[in-house]
Amino acid sequence: MQEKDLILEKEKDRTFYDCAISNENKQAIIALVGLCPGYTQLNYAIEHQHSGFDVARREASFKGCSKNIARMLRKIGVDKKLKIVIPDDYDFNASTYFFTTSLVKYPGLRSGKGRSDDFNPLDYEFAKKCIRKIFLKEMVDSRLNEVVIFGKKAEAAIKEYVVDGRSIERIMIDAGKKMIYLPHPSGSNNGGVAKFLRS
Repeated sequence: MQEKDLILEKEKDRTFYDCAISNENKQAIIALVGLCPGYTQLNYAIEHQHSGFDVARREASFKGCSKNIARMLRKIGVDKKLKIVIPDDYDFNASTYFFTTSLVKYPGLRSGKGRSDDFNPLDYEFAKKCIRKIFLKEMVDSRLNEVVIFGKKAEAAIKEYVVDGRSIERIMIDAGKKMIYLPHPSGSNNGGVAKFLRS
């Protein structure tokens, strides 16, 4: 299976791929939510499909970000709350405590360099549909009690996208979910993560 075999939707300058990135852990109590899977996650799922495509796409979530995620979660006391150890190499995708997913579950990439850059999901009807039909359902109809949102773009989308008179954030809060906003954990934002850890 190649990238071209996974094309799900094309809209404006983006192509969305049928490669939902999530560990799909229904027993989790804390959600870790990114903006949208990027090229790194899509490429990992394709390159590791020999172990089974569904397995590979579950393993791909937050690939390469575990260290920063672990450090930020320790900073806000998640390890103490759960009474577990969260080392820098913690495997969040294999954990029973965490549900790893994205606001837009399907990779939305453009052509050329920086394929994942400058993505605002509110500019794309397909992305908004993903938030409304998939993300909200996953969060609201679950036993999750805390939802950790990574990155300013995801935070802005959560707060600005209004469905039936309520923002996504308000719908989540009304459903009893505690919202937590943290810097994006990617290596390109190490400075932002370091600033947060020093605060």
